[in-house]
Amino acid sequence: MTAPRKHLVSPEIYQWSGITVSTILAISTFCLLFFGAAGWYNSLNRPSFSLPLGVLAPFQAISVFLSGFGARIVMGNVSGNPGVKPARKSYSIWLVVHALWLLAFSAFHLPVLSLGICFIQWGIGLFCIQKFFNVDPKAGSKVVMFFLMTTYWMFLNGYIVSLNNL
Repeated sequence: MTAPRKHLVSPEIYQWSGITVSTILAISTFCLLFFGAAGWYNSLNRPSFSLPLGVLAPFQAISVFLSGFGARIVMGNVSGNPGVKPARKSYSIWLVVHALWLLAFSAFHLPVLSLGICFIQWGIGLFCIQKFFNVDPKAGSKVVMFFLMTTYWMFLNGYIVSLNNL
């Protein structure tokens, strides 16, 4: 008789799920920002610190992709660390909220809604970074760029809303 499995899903699948999901979202991020929002974004009044989408789209996509490597470390951690489960859940929620922001900003061109989503995403990101650092400092360092890009987009959305009287 074999011993019951401790995990329903093998750690290897968890490890690769973080990279796979973040890769798909990174490609979607690049395509939606670069192709979906280009004409609309260029027609807006923007602050002096705003960069063209030709620069922002790759940076945002790279930051989402790199966060997957931090997720790989956390998702594959089966050490019994009690911080793993909240880190997994917070990262998953962060990616879902990022996808909602991406749709609101790039697809539907709703800067007020995307600003609100950015605030939520920023709070979840801060919580997620803390949980990732609790599990493994290397994992936490891999999601910092994604958090910094979220912060940038939050400020940019705020300025777009105020400069365009939306």
